[in-house]
Parts: sequence; structure tokens; C-alpha cells
Amino acid sequence: PTEAAAWAEGPVRWLLLPEERRELGRLRSTSELATFREQFWRRRDPTPEDPENPAQAIFLERVEIADRLYDEGDLDGSRSDRGRAFLLLGPPSRLRL
Repeated sequence: PTEAAAWAEGPVRWLLLPEERRELGRLRSTSELATFREQFWRRRDPTPEDPENPAQAIFLERVEIADRLYDEGDLDGSRSDRGRAFLLLGPPSRLRL
């Protein structure tokens, strides 16, 4: 797969909108992908006036946690159903044991 396709099939798959997925299919260079990724995260930035992007930072932190907690051997935890829920909804407010 191309670099764009590989990125789109990673954890970010849970955030991609259909029109963004179509746009990814039209990219032809690494520089176009870099620009797309920058714009992708900028659109999700709740504080665009600040240099940091908390949405991206939180997502990447959750990816690390999901990969560690929900690893399924041949499937990264962040790409599993449980990982998807964790990435999109965050940690549970309470756990019942």
C-alpha cells in the first residue's frame, strides 16, 4: 500500500471523514500527504491560535495506551474495536470489577 493508504488504515482511520478518505486517494506525493496530514490535524485543533494541538496530543496518547491495553497479537490495540471506543470516547468514567 502507499504511504497515504497505510496512514489511513492506522488508528487515524477512526477519525477520517468520507471526503477526507476520498481526498487521500487522490494524493500523488509524500509532500501532498504531509500537507494533508497537517491540515487534517489543524481542522481538529480546538486552539488554533496556540502552537500545540491538544486534540492531536490526546489522540496520540490514547493510541499508545490502546496499543498497550488492547493488543490482539496480529492487530494493534488502537485498531481493535475496544481500541476504537477508547480512542473516540476516552477512558471510562468508572470500572466495575
